[in-house]
Amino acid sequence: MLTGQQKRPKGEYVIRLASLGNRIFSGIGRNAYSGESFCFSSTWEMVKAMEENMDGARFPQNTIVLRSWEGKRMEKRNRDKKTETEGKKIVSFPGGATFVIRVQYRQNASWQGSIQWLEGRQTLRYRGVLELLKLMEDAVEKIEPLEKEQAQTWK
Repeated sequence: MLTGQQKRPKGEYVIRLASLGNRIFSGIGRNAYSGESFCFSSTWEMVKAMEENMDGARFPQNTIVLRSWEGKRMEKRNRDKKTETEGKKIVSFPGGATFVIRVQYRQNASWQGSIQWLEGRQTLRYRGVLELLKLMEDAVEKIEPLEKEQAQTWK
């Protein structure tokens, strides 16, 4: 049984999507190992925050150095500053979806691991960030029709 911070994988994140407006994720995320939380208002912000967190923890180890237009490694944000979400709980609310994302490897400039959709009670493996994002989008699209059907029955 997993108990305590030491038993949690460093590459595990809990992501709570608040909305998928115009196919752009927004919500809150938390590293299950460190407890570090972050808010995001776009899909890119979510991926970037997770990538920076993994760089800071040096886990999973990146197999390549990312290129930039300047020919140097891309700069990272200041990790010492406190996040806006520190101390807040991730709560469930209508219209959202919750995922546990486990990043096991960072190879070929992408991530590989598993994603667990808590509301759908399913776990799948993904082979890259694009596939991960498509699985998240698919889960949200499965929730939305159910909510529309429920809303119609209340009329």
